[in-house]
Amino acid sequence: MFRTLKKRVVYENPWIRVWEDQVEFSNGEPGIYGHLERRDEGALIIPMTPDGRFVVLHEWRYPIQGWTWCWPVGGSHTKGEDSLVVAKRELKEETGYTAREWIDLGGLRIDPGLSNQYERVFLARDLSLGTPRCEISEIHEVVIKTKEDIEAMIARDEIDNGWFLAGFAKAKVFLDL
Repeated sequence: MFRTLKKRVVYENPWIRVWEDQVEFSNGEPGIYGHLERRDEGALIIPMTPDGRFVVLHEWRYPIQGWTWCWPVGGSHTKGEDSLVVAKRELKEETGYTAREWIDLGGLRIDPGLSNQYERVFLARDLSLGTPRCEISEIHEVVIKTKEDIEAMIARDEIDNGWFLAGFAKAKVFLDL
């Protein structure tokens, strides 16, 4: 275990806080540990059409200055907001779809060595299409893919987004695909 000697916030905004902590490592040596605190919890949604296909996003993401494959995902607007409420709002905003059936597939932490970020994962089924209302920071297209399409894209290394891959794995296990 590490022992925290001193904590210091080096940057923060409404969504994240970046820490640089002085620590003592388990061998007694001093050091620093930088980590990111996500200030809200959110939800990752795996939307599934009645015929078993998946609604995915091909999204341009600022940090990588490029395109990636994503599930709809978003954070809470208020402290303590229920993750299912977040999931329903984000699915509608990002894809235009609403769902009549919601199944909680558990939670995800993608990089616990760097961040405390945690997302609940929901499978959304019995979809109805409406009109998306994307935020100004979201640039994406909504695409329908089969399980086989996604597996082929993974095999060709076209999908490298850890959130997408982990969500797909959870869905496959739950659906026994």
